[in-house]
Amino acid sequence: MVEHSAEGYAGELGWVQVIRYAAPGREDVEIVDTPPQLADAGIPWAAWGLRPVLFDAPSTDYETFWFRAMAFLAVSPDAVMSPVVEPLCGFRWGYNVDEGVPAPVPLAVADSSDWNDARPLLAQHCPGWRFLPATVFA
Repeated sequence: MVEHSAEGYAGELGWVQVIRYAAPGREDVEIVDTPPQLADAGIPWAAWGLRPVLFDAPSTDYETFWFRAMAFLAVSPDAVMSPVVEPLCGFRWGYNVDEGVPAPVPLAVADSSDWNDARPLLAQHCPGWRFLPATVFA
């Protein structure tokens, strides 16, 4: 569990998730993961609120496939007054499907380079938002 000392609007946190996946013979896909009903809203949050919970259950019917995600817990540093996102921490996760058999890849702590690599895609998907460079990652 992640705890944050801020309260009220300053305590609003969000999960930002960037996904990359592909199957043989298909072009790699890179997306900002948001709820389907908000996919065209230009917002970065996969989940948002006080103590937000990130849930994802990707699946595929491809016989061979790879899926990678980077999930970042982030804050809007001015208590949600402007569309600014600053990452606090994150992790990488994913899975492979080889001839129909799924296998997870090891969970890993994300670092500042992961966030900074994701920033151009986030800026493209959410043009009205500003994504601050990572400063708190190890």
